[in-house]
Amino acid sequence: MIKSKDMRKMVYAGMIVFLGIFILTSISCKNPNSPDQEPTYATITVGNVCGAALDIFMNGTFQFSVENLESKVILNLSIGTYELEAKKKDTEILVASETYEISQLSDYIWTVQSSAIITVKNEYGETLSIYTDGSYQDDLADQDTMLFQNVPFGEHLLEAVRPSDEVKVASITVNVTENITYSWTIIPPLI
Repeated sequence: MIKSKDMRKMVYAGMIVFLGIFILTSISCKNPNSPDQEPTYATITVGNVCGAALDIFMNGTFQFSVENLESKVILNLSIGTYELEAKKKDTEILVASETYEISQLSDYIWTVQSSAIITVKNEYGETLSIYTDGSYQDDLADQDTMLFQNVPFGEHLLEAVRPSDEVKVASITVNVTENITYSWTIIPPLI
């Protein structure tokens, strides 16, 4: 099982941006509780690294929209159970859901990412180099499969190149719109 280096870089970059925003927000926001007091409420920071804008719902009620690579905070939560859902903005397409059992008044973080998968199967008859969005991923032997996990929503160009002469033998654009498995089988051209 191989993860796309490019996809991982995008997810890691999104997480770094999200954590940076979270840290800056934490530093710059005034805490209504003095340092000697226990917190009087909990928060959930929702970070979005899924590749599309999201609508966030808590216990079935809309809270806010959050753009890709951004975050927003749900404030003033008491101890209890909270059902969170992230849907693609202005749709009913469920991207992720999570149940939070808040047992202490502190800050919680929920990072929403896609769970879409792209599988690439090589039936070309020889080893091929696989590229995603212009970045080399790995060589894929004949009859082997490569798996890309947590692929962000949006269009992704996949290319197969014959390593012996650097000739592109196949390509496909996969438009990731849902958390499903997308498949590409590379076969030789019909003569």
